[in-house]
Amino acid sequence: MRAMKALLILLVLMPGLAPAAGDPPASLEEMWKVLQQQQSQIEELRRENAELRKRMDAGTMPALQEQVVDSSTDVSADMGVSRTEEDADTRLEIYGFAQVDAIYDFDRVDPDWNDASRPSKIPVQDSAVFGSDGETIISARQSRLGFRSSHEVGGSELKVWLEWDLFAAGNDAGELELNTRHAWGQWKNFGGGQTWSNWMDIDIFPNTIDYWGPPGMVFIRKPQLRYTHMVGSSGSHWAVALEDPSSDVDPGDVRDIDPDLADTLQPKDSLPDLTIKWRGEFDWGHYQVAGIARKLDVETVSDGLGGNPDNTPKEDTFGWGVNFTSVITTLGSDQLKLGLVYGEGIASYFNDGGTAIGLEQGGLEAVESLGVSLWYDHYWNSHWSSSIGWGMHEQDNTELQSSDAFNTGQLAQLNLLYSKGKFLTGVEAIWMQRENNNGDDNDDFRLQYSLKYSFDKAF
Repeated sequence: MRAMKALLILLVLMPGLAPAAGDPPASLEEMWKVLQQQQSQIEELRRENAELRKRMDAGTMPALQEQVVDSSTDVSADMGVSRTEEDADTRLEIYGFAQVDAIYDFDRVDPDWNDASRPSKIPVQDSAVFGSDGETIISARQSRLGFRSSHEVGGSELKVWLEWDLFAAGNDAGELELNTRHAWGQWKNFGGGQTWSNWMDIDIFPNTIDYWGPPGMVFIRKPQLRYTHMVGSSGSHWAVALEDPSSDVDPGDVRDIDPDLADTLQPKDSLPDLTIKWRGEFDWGHYQVAGIARKLDVETVSDGLGGNPDNTPKEDTFGWGVNFTSVITTLGSDQLKLGLVYGEGIASYFNDGGTAIGLEQGGLEAVESLGVSLWYDHYWNSHWSSSIGWGMHEQDNTELQSSDAFNTGQLAQLNLLYSKGKFLTGVEAIWMQRENNNGDDNDDFRLQYSLKYSFDKAF
């Protein structure tokens, strides 16, 4: 009886589903038949609604989907909701950090580079050329912004990486301007754009707060085309790349012998640099062996006054190098970071100092370079860490390089850092020295305090 009463109430509350007015059921049996018909109609509506939802989820109703998106444009934009099926496959990460460095330099260096520790920027002959000893520098140029995105193309992941800091170089050295670090794309085994040279190993960079880092390591970002082949599942791989061949030449004493020739002497990059590496990954860390081959050209260009119209003479020589690096896990999370590099005509790949091409009485000479990096990163606990190490870049200067040409740059560091989550702060002591071709040298000592806050957001 309770069920019957409920059904009668339902009929009263749902006139649209009841029999037409003026045609009431003749008996309780007919009323029951009407109720059964209405129940069948309700079940059919439920089935149609469920089917409709399945079709929407499967993306087989583009017109209806487009209408839904249009009606919620503002909300989806605020929440980062994908607007199309294609966009839904795209993953985007925004990351970076804001950092301020407070440095006290007990001596003086080139003011364009006073917020980075570069031995090559230390004055030697006239140590006061940039002013008297003692300088305070506060800089935010290390701050960084980057984007990483990935999207499935042809069944494989297409990755794109864009990153900038504020350390302008070249003609804008010393300025607080955007500096492109990475502009890189990779699909399957192929990559192209600007990123770390295939010849270097970024993992040996120590846990320090100074921007520039060890002078004796290969450290440069290069425009390049690269092919990478993975070996096994451990991460071991080999890679080969054609890289931008930018180089430099030191006219040296030719400035005194023939100033006009020295003024028009410049490198010519006729072929890309060829680099190849092998990297082995293991439970204890990794090792990497990499090589480079370069064609080094030098020419003289027109002096702008009608001289040397044919851009002659032209000469070339060969550059090469081998780079061995390794990171070894020792106790707990501690790491020993090693680098040894040697070759001729490779100075432009070093983190600091030297020149790739010099002159001899008989013509061009690729300048020999030796680089050493030795650092130890120690983690006291989950928040406190220290890094201690030393690095060097030494050149065997050519016969006609001038007496004040760069010969050796050294740097040593010791720090104490605190990190928690996205926050990092710490203090670092830095010693560096430059020695010239004639044996004259000068050193510099500085203290740096840094405050850094990182951020990242994935969509």
